[in-house]
This record gives sequence, C-alpha cells and structure tokens, in this order.
Amino acid sequence: MGYPSFVVMDEKYSLLTPLSGFQSTQDLMPVLTFYGSNAYQTVKWEEYKK
Repeated sequence: MGYPSFVVMDEKYSLLTPLSGFQSTQDLMPVLTFYGSNAYQTVKWEEYKK
C-alpha cells in the first residue's frame, strides 16, 4: 500500500480492491463506475476497461 490509498468495499464492507497512490479523476472514475454499477460481478476489469 502507498500513500494515499483508497479501498473499494461492497455494501457488506468486504474489501473489493485497494488502490494505491494518487488517483486522478480521469483514472479513478472508471474504477468507481465499474464497482458502483456492480459490473465487477459479471465482467473482468480488463474486458470492462476496453
């Protein structure tokens, strides 16, 4: 883990992924959308970011 660090958790507070280091808005928004829309449950990140 680096500084700063962000963690993405589900509604049960289970860790989904840690994000280490500074994240620009351009980099962070796709990750938040991926997890916020629950796409992570059916699609792998590599496929989603295409």
